Amino acid sequence: MRPFIAVRLACLVGLVACRDSTGPATTALFYYQSSPGEFVGAGESERLSFGTGRWQALPNPTGVVEHIRIVLGGLPGSETWDLDFAARPGQALTVGTYESAMRYPFQGSQPGLSVSGHSRGCNTLTGRFVVRALKLGPGPVVRHFSATFEQHCEGAPPLLSGAIDFGGIGL
Repeated sequence: MRPFIAVRLACLVGLVACRDSTGPATTALFYYQSSPGEFVGAGESERLSFGTGRWQALPNPTGVVEHIRIVLGGLPGSETWDLDFAARPGQALTVGTYESAMRYPFQGSQPGLSVSGHSRGCNTLTGRFVVRALKLGPGPVVRHFSATFEQHCEGAPPLLSGAIDFGGIGL
């Protein structure tokens, strides 16, 4: 199976009135580092690079993007990784820093974040993320998305941190 990337821009009103667009990924890099005792990364680090792949973009009917979901998977010997980055509900996701993030999609009025992999995820989490680049268009096409993240599962001190760069210059 070839590596793939799916990027979904979630809708403000759910996934029902969304348009779908797919295309090839030109570059995708994902890096994470997990401190000892951290659940998702199990105290390890990994850097994954994709020269080809697939993505999917789903903006809401008005074109406002408040959530980006990235799915990395299909690598021989590797697990699937799911990454969610969301602005506060009702606000557009833009380049900037998002503090006090809570687990997406249960973040209430806070920004949403969720990074899961190796068949592990957090029930609750706290964290932050920085969107370094976000270039859309024309239409529902993601041209470039780059972000760094930090998350703590269940409010515990161990840290999972990392970066994702899709369609850009790299990490």
